[in-house]
Amino acid sequence: MCVLEFLTLFAICFFSGLLVAKNLHPNCDAKAMFLLAPASGLMSIFLLNALLFFIGLWSFELVTFFVFLLIIFSMISMRTELRMFKAALWEKSIKTRLESLRSTSNLWFFLVIISFALIALLPLLIFKIPMGVDWIGFSSLSQSLNQHGSFQFPHPNQGSWLYPPSFVATAGWYQTLMHLTSVQANFLLGQTSLLFLLLAFLALCDYHKFGFEGSICIILSAGLFAKTFDSGWPTIASQIGIILALFFIPRKNQYSVWKQALVFSIFGLAIFSLHPSGGISYLLLCFASLTFKDIMKWEKRQIIQVTSLSLIIFLIVNVVLWQYGVSGMITAEYGWQGGIPFLLYNGLLVGITFVAIVQLRTHFVFSSILIKWVLMLWLLSFIQFFEGWNVLPIFSVISLSIYSMGIYAFHIPLALLSGFWLYETTRRDTTKLPSELFESTKLSIFWQKRGKIVFAVVACSLLIVSQMAMISMINHDEMMAQTEGDLSIYELVNELEEGALVYNENVHWGYSTQLKRNIGMTSFPNLGILNGDISLQNDATSAITSNNISRISSLGITHAISSPKGTIGWHLSKSPNWHILADYDGSRLWEFQPNFEKSNVSTYMKIETLDCDCEEVVDPWNQLRFSDPFNLGDERIELHSGQIAINTSIEETFVGQMVSVCVVSETIGKGLFSIDSIILESHAQGWQQWCWEASLDEHLSFNISFSPITNSWLNPWYFSGRSSDFIDETSMRFHWIELRTDVEN
Repeated sequence: MCVLEFLTLFAICFFSGLLVAKNLHPNCDAKAMFLLAPASGLMSIFLLNALLFFIGLWSFELVTFFVFLLIIFSMISMRTELRMFKAALWEKSIKTRLESLRSTSNLWFFLVIISFALIALLPLLIFKIPMGVDWIGFSSLSQSLNQHGSFQFPHPNQGSWLYPPSFVATAGWYQTLMHLTSVQANFLLGQTSLLFLLLAFLALCDYHKFGFEGSICIILSAGLFAKTFDSGWPTIASQIGIILALFFIPRKNQYSVWKQALVFSIFGLAIFSLHPSGGISYLLLCFASLTFKDIMKWEKRQIIQVTSLSLIIFLIVNVVLWQYGVSGMITAEYGWQGGIPFLLYNGLLVGITFVAIVQLRTHFVFSSILIKWVLMLWLLSFIQFFEGWNVLPIFSVISLSIYSMGIYAFHIPLALLSGFWLYETTRRDTTKLPSELFESTKLSIFWQKRGKIVFAVVACSLLIVSQMAMISMINHDEMMAQTEGDLSIYELVNELEEGALVYNENVHWGYSTQLKRNIGMTSFPNLGILNGDISLQNDATSAITSNNISRISSLGITHAISSPKGTIGWHLSKSPNWHILADYDGSRLWEFQPNFEKSNVSTYMKIETLDCDCEEVVDPWNQLRFSDPFNLGDERIELHSGQIAINTSIEETFVGQMVSVCVVSETIGKGLFSIDSIILESHAQGWQQWCWEASLDEHLSFNISFSPITNSWLNPWYFSGRSSDFIDETSMRFHWIELRTDVEN
C-alpha cells in the first residue's frame, strides 16, 4: 500500500474535521486539533456518504463536491485559529523547538503517536490482502456501489444487500478518487479508522488530564486490535463516534434540551450508519449519562413525549425488519460474550476496572458515567442466554449485532476507567480525592511513585510481542481466506468474454471482489440482510454435483472457478464436461464444454498415516465443505520435519496409463520441499500443488521430504477454535493425491 494514499486520506480528514474538533474540544490548541481533527473529519465524511446513500443520490462526483465544500467551510471557520497557530509556530526558534521535544511530556506524546501508527498501519505494509473474511463482503459492496450506485447483487442475481452504508460507501468513493481496488480502499480505510480512533482516544484522555495513563491502558487489551486484525472495520469505525460523543456527554447540561437532542441525533445517525453494534453501545452510553436528578427535572409532558416517540421508533423498526423477512430468533453464534470472551480479550483491564469501580464509583461525574456504561454493556450480553427464542425481529438484530461484543465493546470504557483510576491514584496532588483512597503506608507511597512505570513496562512488553507476532504472519499465507492461486484465477475471470456466467462456491474463497460489470457470478457474500432471489446458487450447485448437463446449459453457466480449500473442484474434475483453462496451485478456472471430443477426469486419494514425524489433524476449513465425493475425510497428515514415504495401491483402470500425478499441500509457515530429491524441489509456503507425469503400475510410490525454515509462532486461530495450539510449529499438511488422465467423450 502506497504512503501517498494514506497521507491523502489523512489530509482530507484533518482539514474537513477542524471545525467539528474545535466545537467538541474546549481547549483548541495545536495538539488537540492534531489528535481530534482526523477522527472528526472521517466521521463527517462517513455521515455525508450515508446521507447521500439514504436519499438515493450517492455518486462519486457528488461526494467529492460535498467533501470539498466541507473542507472549505471548515478552513474559513477556522481562519482565526489557523493564523494564531501559524504565528505561534514561526515565533519559536529552532533551538526552542528542539528543547520542547526533549521535555518529558512531549517525548511520551511523540512515542505514543508513533506506537499507535505502528499498530494501525503495519498490516498495510506487510499483507497483500487483509486477514479475516469480512473484508470480502465490504469490498464486494464497494465494488457494486461504484458500478451500480447501489448495493445490487452481481448479475444475474436479482436483489440487493441491506447493510449500513457509511463505511463501504466511503471506501467506494476513495477507491475511485485514488484509483485503488475495492480491497485496497477498504483495507486502507479500515486500518486508518483504527489509527484515528486511537488518536481521538488520546485526545479524550488528554482533555481529562490522563493522556499518558490512558495511552498505557488502551494497549493492555487486545479487543479493538483483534477486531481490526479480523477486518471488522465498520465496527471499529463506529467506536470513533462514541469517543467523539464522550467529549459532549459529560457537559451536555450546558446546552438547551433541543440542542442536546440535535447533537445526540447526529451522533446516533452517524454511528448507526456505520454498524448497529456501535449504535447500541452509544444508546447505552446515553442512558448511562442520565442521572436520577436529570429525570426528576423532566415535566410530565416531556416524559410522555419521550416514551411515545420511543415506542413509535420501536414499532417502525420492527415493521421494517419484518418487511425484509428478518427472523425474530435470538442467536448467540459464539456463546455468551460477557463471560470467557470478555475475560480473554480484556483480562488485565477487567481486574483494574474492578478496583477502579470500587474506588471511583461516585466521586467523579466522568467515572460515574463510565461505570454505568460498562455495567449496562455487560447486562446486555445476557440476551445471548435466550438463544433460540422467537421474539421480535429487533431482538434478533441486536443479538446478531453483538455476536462478538466480548472482543471489542468493552475495550474503550475499560481503558478509560483504568486510565482515569491510574491517574488519580498516582498523581502527587490528591487533595481532590476522598481520603480513603490513600493511606500513609509504604505501599501507597510506592504506588504513587512507581505505579505508572509498572503499567508502562507491561504495556510496552505487550506491544513488542504483538508486533513481532504480526510480522511473523508474513510467512503464513495459509491464514488468508483466499490463496495466491485464487487471486490469480479472479484476474482471469475478468478477461472472459462479455456475458459469461461463472459458477463460484458460496464461501470465502469463492468470491471475486473485483468482478467486472459484464461478468456474472452465481453467488455473492452473505453480508447483512439479503433482500431478493438467492435460488440461483442452489440450482447451479445441484446441477453441477449431479452432472446434469441440460440443467447447467439452461441456467446459462459457461464457466466455473474452484479453490483447493473448497469441494466443487472435486465434482468438476470427475466430469468430462468441464475443461481446465487455467490451474494455479490447485485453484482452477473451468469452461463448460459438454461436446468436447477429448477431456480429462480425475480421481483423488487420501494420504494415509505412515511411519514418520507426523500426525493426523482436523482440516481447519472442514465445516465449510459441503460434500466429500472421494471419501477423503476431515483429517489430514501433517509432517513437521523429515520424510514421508508414499506407497498407494492403484485402481486397475489406471494401471499402464500415463497420468498427471498431483500432490496438494498446505505449508504452515515456510519450508523446503522435495519429492524424491529429483522430481521436484522448491520453497513451500501456503497452498501449493506439485505435479509430474508418470506411467502407473499397481502401486504409486514416492518420497516427500520437508525441512522447516521458520520456527514456532503464535497462532491467532487458537482463539477462533480453528487450531488447538496457541504456540504452533511449522509443518506441511498433505490434503490429497490427484490422478488426472485423458478420456474421450
